[in-house]
Amino acid sequence: QGRALLAKTHGLTEREADVLALLAAGRSRRHIGQALCIGEETVKSHVKSIYTKLDVHSKEELISAVEKCSAAVDEPATAWEWDEKAGGQ
Repeated sequence: QGRALLAKTHGLTEREADVLALLAAGRSRRHIGQALCIGEETVKSHVKSIYTKLDVHSKEELISAVEKCSAAVDEPATAWEWDEKAGGQ
């Protein structure tokens, strides 16, 4: 749920959302490529795009963003509370 919301709110493509799900599960780029039947360079391109759209710079930051979004989905919040959890933009 959190990954889907994160993908939608940050404009990820369907394929980027697929890659995000596997990245958030801790899968390697090689595994992602094999699972999605795409080349490792294509995976690398998707990962770069995901990092840019989510404004993260590491796998740890990515996983943290997914976890925060998942927690927000699990716990209903007002728009103001959501903004605060997301870092208050």
